[in-house]
Amino acid sequence: MNQQLTIETFQQNLRTKFRVSRQAADPVTLDLVNVQAGRSTSSQQQFSVLLSGPAADGLGQGTFRMEHEQMGVVDLFIVPVERHGEQIRYQAVFNCITIKTAS
Repeated sequence: MNQQLTIETFQQNLRTKFRVSRQAADPVTLDLVNVQAGRSTSSQQQFSVLLSGPAADGLGQGTFRMEHEQMGVVDLFIVPVERHGEQIRYQAVFNCITIKTAS
């Protein structure tokens, strides 16, 4: 991974593609379709992302290695949350602790 996974990183890459590697199957392409802020405090940042991919190549719940042109290689735990036409939407939820450094 080339950079820290933050809400800003995902927002900057909205509507871009992730290539998901799978054992014994062809890779699947997922589109980043939504980034949603959650509750955040000065010491914690919560957010979620929605990815969309073809229903015919559906992925189950689990951790998948994904390649992204800007973000590099990331491992994300995704959960299928809805079917939208011929697409399945997957959600990844983040709960990040913010570490403050002394100024």
